[in-house]
Amino acid sequence: MRTKSLLFIAALSAIGLSGVVGQTFSANVVGYITVDAPKGLSIIANPLDNKTGNFLKDVLPKLPDGSTVHFFTGSNYKSIGYFGGYDPDAATTALAPGGGAFLDIPLDALDADRKLVLVGEVPQKTASNISIPNGLSFISSATPRAGKVTTDLKFPTTAALDGAFFYKYNNTTKNYETFGIFGGAWDGAEPTLAVGEGAFFLNTSGAAQPWNQDFAVQ
Repeated sequence: MRTKSLLFIAALSAIGLSGVVGQTFSANVVGYITVDAPKGLSIIANPLDNKTGNFLKDVLPKLPDGSTVHFFTGSNYKSIGYFGGYDPDAATTALAPGGGAFLDIPLDALDADRKLVLVGEVPQKTASNISIPNGLSFISSATPRAGKVTTDLKFPTTAALDGAFFYKYNNTTKNYETFGIFGGAWDGAEPTLAVGEGAFFLNTSGAAQPWNQDFAVQ
């Protein structure tokens, strides 16, 4: 999956004086990303909040005809097809920051149709913090940034996650790249995520665990 650079299209800010010693700043930043989704299976993610529920029909309003989006429910999959429009479940199933889904694009899809544009507000501060469910789930960065998941994106490797596994799907090999957490660190290579890319994570701790980025646009 190739992802073009994030472009911020609006930064709406309110700046005011706080006494005589400094300034108070708050900002809502709206942006978009363009994801070049591959033919076949990939794990897609939405790192932007549209503030209206992030339902699939709104996050990805159009896909190549014959595409299917597969959401993991904890024990099986909910599959939503696109054939000139979505199945009804697309109006009530969310693709929100921090989650993910399999996207299956037909092999005969046109290249132009595989360029997916996602639009929304950049999650900041507490909005950029998510909970990693216990057990197996799709996960992704809740912010539109690429990099090493711990070094750059603050993914936890605490003692509670000892023995947990991170699975990246490789569209070329049709297999998973597996990364484990042992002794408070990654056992070998540290996984990376692109903007708009998700992965599977097996949390074996018995409880949900925090992934706090506390991100702020500077």
